[in-house]
Amino acid sequence: MRVRYRRSWAWLFIGLGVFSAVWVTWLMFTTLENILVVQLFVSVIPVVVGILMLNRPYFYYHPHDNQIIMAGLGFVAYKYPQLTCRCQRLDIVNGRIVLVYLDGEVEKTPIASTMANPEDFKRFTDQLGRKQNAENADYRSHDRWIERVVGNDG
Repeated sequence: MRVRYRRSWAWLFIGLGVFSAVWVTWLMFTTLENILVVQLFVSVIPVVVGILMLNRPYFYYHPHDNQIIMAGLGFVAYKYPQLTCRCQRLDIVNGRIVLVYLDGEVEKTPIASTMANPEDFKRFTDQLGRKQNAENADYRSHDRWIERVVGNDG
């Protein structure tokens, strides 16, 4: 499942970059200083970031292995977390995705709901909730099986 960036953040970056470029260009022509050329190139960076946010996804979620792959704005993908055993799970607390270990330790992930597209994030949380309900059912049936085999004293 692909979760995109929120479009308002992308347009905000593009708007800030264009405003900065226009302002620096105006300063360059009114003060006649050539040092502002560097600042003009720096003001293009938010425009590039905004365009990348419009075209690239925020992260991918693979429900079969319960893994999130952060797409980022560059070419490097970051897999978070390595959920290969049943000793940890993903959960949502106050709009943030967290990794919960069996010992109760909670680790934040770098994903926030404010950066994600609301429709995509809603689909993601619904799918994550269905996955957690299915895993909880597996745990409950496994606990009942252990109680039947071992008994209540063991």
